[in-house]
Amino acid sequence: KGSRQQRLCLYIVQGARKQGTSSVGTKEAPRTYSEVAQKEKETAGLVEPSLLPAVNGGGSNVVPGEGGQPSGGRRVLVVGDSSVARIVEGVLGKVKEDKRVRVEAQPGKYMVDAIAKAEEVLWDNMDGENLVLIHAGLNDVLNGRSQNLGKQIEAGLGKLRAVSERVHVEICIIPRVRGQSLDIERRVIEANRVIKGMSRRLEYGVKEIIWEVYSAGSCPFTRGGIHYSSDTGRRVGESLGRHVAAFLGTH
Repeated sequence: KGSRQQRLCLYIVQGARKQGTSSVGTKEAPRTYSEVAQKEKETAGLVEPSLLPAVNGGGSNVVPGEGGQPSGGRRVLVVGDSSVARIVEGVLGKVKEDKRVRVEAQPGKYMVDAIAKAEEVLWDNMDGENLVLIHAGLNDVLNGRSQNLGKQIEAGLGKLRAVSERVHVEICIIPRVRGQSLDIERRVIEANRVIKGMSRRLEYGVKEIIWEVYSAGSCPFTRGGIHYSSDTGRRVGESLGRHVAAFLGTH
């Protein structure tokens, strides 16, 4: 079966053996999502040491461990582009590898692919409450496919809510990558304007990750200036992990 490091390198993400198990207590999960958001704000400044070995960036999917959870209850999916492979450690470290949390990287894929994966995963917990965190859109920008981003998000959210009435969707803003053309920078700004501008009408959340990305110093990206560095991935992962922990009631 290999070590935990080998499992992470294969992107096999497996959490606690029993749903709801946590080394930080058995606090009851918040009943409403507004409570979740408030709890996240109250604990945003808390920092815990990571419990997982470092993840070397890669291009393979991150898939859930074997076994699965019974339908119902709270589940979380973090899905998106290849930089998601860099945030695995931070996310899972904050939730003690809770098996209800699934993280999946889709190298080279687009916003529609992230939403399609979310739809697929929701079928396994259609009667429960779900949080979907989407970290995607950069590949849409880089490959000239961001002009229809708004329509794709609107159509995609409709599909997710058709599967599960109790799904909460949050979309991360697209990081302003460095070393790209002025046209790419403009597309990123416009795509983020669309993501933010539609959020109230379509009732989804927007995760601002500007501080997490740029507080890493002068080198927040690596590999051509479009993939998170290790430090950036850790910061973004821990930020999202705190949000996930608040939703699950495990912080």
